[in-house]
Amino acid sequence: MKVDIIHHREDIPLDDLRVVYDHWHEKLGGRFAPAWQDVDMVCFPPRVIPMCLVIDIRDQPRDFVFRFWGTGFTDMHGADFTARSLDDLPTPGAISVLREQYNELIVRRRPLTHVVRVTANNDVSYTNTAIRLPLSSDGETIDKILVAVSSHRNGILIATPEARAAEMESLN
Repeated sequence: MKVDIIHHREDIPLDDLRVVYDHWHEKLGGRFAPAWQDVDMVCFPPRVIPMCLVIDIRDQPRDFVFRFWGTGFTDMHGADFTARSLDDLPTPGAISVLREQYNELIVRRRPLTHVVRVTANNDVSYTNTAIRLPLSSDGETIDKILVAVSSHRNGILIATPEARAAEMESLN
C-alpha cells in the first residue's frame, strides 16, 4: 500500500479524484478543512458519487460511523452501512487498515491518498485509489472525513454499478 500526503492537486493520480479535491480546496476559505455543510457532492462527477463516503468521527471511545455510504460500496459489500460503525463491516482484515488510515489523517491534518494494488490468483490486478479529506465543523477539530475512491481492474475504470457487481461476482 502506498500513502501520500497531498501537497498539490497534481499529487492526485486520477482526474475524477482531482475534481473532488478541487471542490474541497475551494471550500477551505482560509481554514485547514471545510465543514461538511460546505461540501456539495452534486459538483462531483456522477460516476464518483457512488464511490464516496462521509465518515463521522466519534470519540471516547474513538469510532468511525458512516454518515454517507455511496451505492458503489453497497454493490461491493451487499449492504448499506449508512449510520453504522466501521467495526460492522464484514471484512475484518480491512477494518484495522481503514482505522489506521483514518487515524493517520486525523494526526497529519492533511488530505491523503492511499493506493492499494492487489493481484488475484487469476493474474487480474485491482487498484483502488482513495483520497481522504478532513472536514471540520469548528475549524479546529477533524470531525468528519470525506472519502472518494476510484477502482480499476487491469487499468480499466470500474465505474458503473453493473461493472462493480460483475467484479464482485467474479471474485466469488
